[in-house]
Amino acid sequence: MRRRFAVLLILGLFSTGVAFADSIKITVFPEKKSVAVFEGSLVNKFTFKIKNTGADAFELKHLVFIGPTLGETANDATDRPGTLSLSGADKSTCESLTSLAKGETCTLIYTFSTDVDGKETPADRGNTPVTLKVFLDTGGMLGKGTGNIKVKDIGFVSTPEPTSLFLLGTGLVGLVPVIRRRLRA
Repeated sequence: MRRRFAVLLILGLFSTGVAFADSIKITVFPEKKSVAVFEGSLVNKFTFKIKNTGADAFELKHLVFIGPTLGETANDATDRPGTLSLSGADKSTCESLTSLAKGETCTLIYTFSTDVDGKETPADRGNTPVTLKVFLDTGGMLGKGTGNIKVKDIGFVSTPEPTSLFLLGTGLVGLVPVIRRRLRA
């Protein structure tokens, strides 16, 4: 008799867990599909949003966030951002909320840096995919969102040196007597 009860209890708990897992439906997407940043910027942000598209509210403690992970940088590997890390809970609403109602959205904000190393090429072609995966704590992936980070080169602004401007000025002053002679003649 006890065995039957235990088996029925376990089956009941399992079926409740399956029904709970089936009722959670989410969409994971980046706030901006592509984020462009300049090299050497110390703090940049990449934001993912999680939206409850299911019929019921659920507690966020049942979600497990894997990532974000940086993919392989396409076209120019020297335009790769530094490592991503999660920012503080004061900015990420998914960390401060306990549940997510139907149709409600929360955000996860990640910070990253761009390093300038001596191997950089001057081309702005590097695109790095950023992926966040969301799993249920009992297993099974619920959603995945992918965005893109493009690291741009700082570029150079050509500003003439003061000595060059001085030489240009003295050259123009030296041309004044030559132009006067030609005009008088």
